[in-house]
Amino acid sequence: MKLAIELPVFNGFYGTFFECDCEENEIEEGQKYEDYNFDYADYHERVSKACVSAVETKLNEINFKCTLTFIELISPKFYNYTNDCIKCEIDFKFSDLQTLIKECDREGQSPLYYEFEAFLEENFKSRSGFTSFYEYDVNTWVNEYLRKKYKNLDLCLSNFLTFYLSMEEFTDVELSNTDDVSQEMAYVSSSLIEC
Repeated sequence: MKLAIELPVFNGFYGTFFECDCEENEIEEGQKYEDYNFDYADYHERVSKACVSAVETKLNEINFKCTLTFIELISPKFYNYTNDCIKCEIDFKFSDLQTLIKECDREGQSPLYYEFEAFLEENFKSRSGFTSFYEYDVNTWVNEYLRKKYKNLDLCLSNFLTFYLSMEEFTDVELSNTDDVSQEMAYVSSSLIEC
C-alpha cells in the first residue's frame, strides 16, 4: 500500500533541534554574519532527506518493512499554529501495520495499550485553545482510524508511527543524533556577499 504522509517523529525546523545553528562554522576570521548569504533552502532539503532515510531505517529495524520516499518540505507562512512538515510516500504492507496495532489494541492484554491511550489523550484531547477533530479513544483509532478505507489514514498512520517509534525510544532527539542527519546539520552552504 502506498500513501503520502507526514514524516513520523520530525517536528519541524523552527525552534527545534533541527533548526540551523551552524552559521558560525562558515564565517571566516575578520568577517561577520551580515557578510554572507546562507542557503537555508539547501540545508532544509538535505536535512529533510536524511531524516526520511533515518526514519525508514528505524522502522525497518523494528520489523515494519517499508520504503519511505521524500516528496517535499512544507513550511507554513507563519509559525503561530504549526511548524514545518516533511511529506513523504510510504510503501508498506497493511498486514505489517496490523501486527504493530495488535500491541496496542486490547485493554489489559496488549503491552502498549495504556501508553497509546496516554499518547492519544495528550495529542488529541480537546482543551482550552485546541479543538480536536479526532477521538482520543484507543478503540476508535484501532477499529476506525487505522483502517485501509479511512479517509484520513495518512494523518493517523503518521501519528501512530510517531507513537510506536517513541516506544522504541526513537524521538526527535534520537532522529537529530543519527549519523546521516547530524552530518547534514553540521553545515550550511554560504557565499560572501560581494560589495
